[in-house]
Amino acid sequence: MHEKLENKKITKAEFNLKKRHIEDKMNAMKARIRILQGGLAKEKRHLEEKRKEKEEKKKKKSK
Repeated sequence: MHEKLENKKITKAEFNLKKRHIEDKMNAMKARIRILQGGLAKEKRHLEEKRKEKEEKKKKKSK
């Protein structure tokens, strides 16, 4: 896109609009990734808590 701007095939305004559109898409994707990572972390924490509860139950039964 920079090449088109430098070669005067698109105006500075068009370039800025396209650039902003691309940046908005990137920010949206980054937000989705953060949400998914948060969900994975929450799920992992939940599984870890379940595992600890099972271990505690086994210890209580064996005593």
